[in-house]
Amino acid sequence: MIARVLRNTELAPMADLVSPALWKVVSWREPWKAMRQLLGNNRDRRRFAELVDALQGDELRLVDGPTGQSVLDLADDAALARVTGEALLELFFRQLLTRDTVLLDLRPQRLGLEGEALCWWPKRYYFRWSETVGAGLRGLYEGFYGEREELFIASLAALSLTPAEAVFRQHFQSTTAQRFEVAALMETLNEVFEVCAAAKVKLSGEFVAFGFYLTALYQSLEALGAMLDVRSCYARVETLSSPS
Repeated sequence: MIARVLRNTELAPMADLVSPALWKVVSWREPWKAMRQLLGNNRDRRRFAELVDALQGDELRLVDGPTGQSVLDLADDAALARVTGEALLELFFRQLLTRDTVLLDLRPQRLGLEGEALCWWPKRYYFRWSETVGAGLRGLYEGFYGEREELFIASLAALSLTPAEAVFRQHFQSTTAQRFEVAALMETLNEVFEVCAAAKVKLSGEFVAFGFYLTALYQSLEALGAMLDVRSCYARVETLSSPS
């Protein structure tokens, strides 16, 4: 039902990028709260402009429309595909690790490359994590890639994901270059939510927004087809970024 409602709003493109199994593990009120925030944000042009300005930089240009080479056309150039993929991963981590409010639209049709700069023209899909979910998501990545076992375990617990610990370890296991596939991500997410459903665990409706953010990233990385070292990308962001 919630997915059908999504398809009748400005958020329609998000509907197919959220694992259907998620609806089994969120109480009915939770997704509505997330949707209300997303719809309100979508109409707030001024706040969106502020977020865009805060992200602009020499290696990232937020623009009004398509420019440069589309991410969808870069797969035949292995070097460009790798550089662009690394820039995308670092953008994903940079937002997640340093910002409470995140621009979510990392779909390939919203990304291009001009010179050495990543160009991005996202729709006004942005979301502010609650303190608990934001800290939990950051801790999940910091705990694993920073090899902080206690933080990893505590973050799973904070997000009510402890029953799916083994699934997450399997998902994160690669420490070298890897290729990204949306089908594999969906399989993992479905398994996470099914395990949580079997354990009668309820998750935050904010996973609607995070599911879109993560799946959109995978769509772009799959289109690029490059082998990418996620741990190295994470380490560069952790080293260079400071909370804002």
